[in-house]
Amino acid sequence: MSKKNIYLLVTLLGLFFIFLGTGMYFLFHSKQSETGVYNVDKYSDILNWCDTSTEENKLNIDCKALLLEIRTIDTNNSCADIQIITKEKELKSISVCESGSVISYSNDVLAYKKLMPIGIKFIYEKNKESNIFALNNISAVKIDDSYIQNIVNEDINTLINTKIDRELTESVGPENKKYLGADENTYTITNSIDFCPAPKSLPSYVTNKEDYAQFFNKNILSQTDYSDLSEEKQYGEIFKKLFACDSSVKLGYNICNMSKTVSASSLPSDFKNFDTNKIYWGTKVDLMSRVYLKQIAAIYNNIYVQKNIDTKYILGINKLLSDMYLKENLNETTFCSMYKIYDAFSKVDNTFENRKSFVKSTVISNLGKVTSQQCLSIFSESEIDLQGSYLKVYFNNINNKDIFRIYNQCNNLSRIID
Repeated sequence: MSKKNIYLLVTLLGLFFIFLGTGMYFLFHSKQSETGVYNVDKYSDILNWCDTSTEENKLNIDCKALLLEIRTIDTNNSCADIQIITKEKELKSISVCESGSVISYSNDVLAYKKLMPIGIKFIYEKNKESNIFALNNISAVKIDDSYIQNIVNEDINTLINTKIDRELTESVGPENKKYLGADENTYTITNSIDFCPAPKSLPSYVTNKEDYAQFFNKNILSQTDYSDLSEEKQYGEIFKKLFACDSSVKLGYNICNMSKTVSASSLPSDFKNFDTNKIYWGTKVDLMSRVYLKQIAAIYNNIYVQKNIDTKYILGINKLLSDMYLKENLNETTFCSMYKIYDAFSKVDNTFENRKSFVKSTVISNLGKVTSQQCLSIFSESEIDLQGSYLKVYFNNINNKDIFRIYNQCNNLSRIID
């Protein structure tokens, strides 16, 4: 090959690699801007969780979140413990710790209650030499009410399009014994809809009131349906009704007298604090947690029902507490339901206030893990943000398909609407 041809070949190869490199550069940066994949110096996880946009050399990341706590580190630094509401409708925990020159809070955020819904914006500036976006500013403001209202409408539309199945199925167990069971994916606890907001209580922003009213009136139980409280047996895992006194009162039925008090002679005497490390914070309620929950509900009903059914339920509280104390992975719904019993007992013995405080403090200590409205309902509006409480339960249960899903959904809607 002549020198001239070699020179031409080298020149062509050089041009090829120059064009290839240039093309790869623009392809990478084009793909980067399309997919939102950027190289940031802090909080890289939020790139996948939140909305991103760019302008000149700035990268903006806008997130919706629930504020758990603002912690002061020193005079110049603070941390915001938050749960990001991701684009996939999940809750992801993160702590944002910065100096006052970087992070700022609006006045209403500074006066927050736990679980306040906030909008938090991260602004990064690009370093041209390193091609890294460096954090420049973070700002947090209270979220607009319209965001929550849109979620409520989505929630209601999902509810009214849910098939309500209350049929138990007969199965054959060991020794050919027949028993009634439930398909977790379809079965609905019979009084679940009774906990939903009454149609007349729906706020003006709800868009599908007529369909909701039709759904509600079709699926609530009649007063006659509540005449069988005595048939709610203490043992077993399948619920016909759950905390029936509460739902009957909500519907205006004269079944339970919530001003009644339990006999002091029926109250438990010895206590052991639950090992809070054994509590399972999540939507899955296992077999024994269901059995204990059913016993708690039976005790609760027997405290308030107009016609006394069977005092053995209340007298058996000590054994129940002992059994629950020994259980590994006691579900949060079962644990928090004990607050209802302690609250009833505290009306005749104020030592039960300590029991109530123990449940409350345990929930607050694990607020980021809580998924059940049963736990958040023990707090008043002055203690936690009700809108945030609603959003937390909504997003934690959005894919929940077990028998408690409608019960939880209706209680959650009532919490923010009623």
